[in-house]
Amino acid sequence: MIKQLFVECLRHIHWHVHSTPENKVLVILDNHESHISIEAVDYCRDNGIVLLSLPPHCSHKMQPLDRTIFGPLKMHYNKAINSWMYNYPGKRQTIHDVAGILGAA
Repeated sequence: MIKQLFVECLRHIHWHVHSTPENKVLVILDNHESHISIEAVDYCRDNGIVLLSLPPHCSHKMQPLDRTIFGPLKMHYNKAINSWMYNYPGKRQTIHDVAGILGAA
């Protein structure tokens, strides 16, 4: 089932980027087992999506998303959480608060 969800994710990406075998896009992902299936590989090949799977436990130099997106996002999210806790002392954070806090980050 998880592998099927990944194929759905690939379809979503393809719908937004309109890749073709002549005009390819690169998708960088981790080495999770759900990313490896015949259906996913066939879909990518047919629709111009190149999958680059990063090996597990590699150095920070090999983790471009951690350095360029997730690292700064984590820092800004922590600042937004601190601000939220300052503005709402004693209130417990719920799932409904996360989107607003993330938006502030």
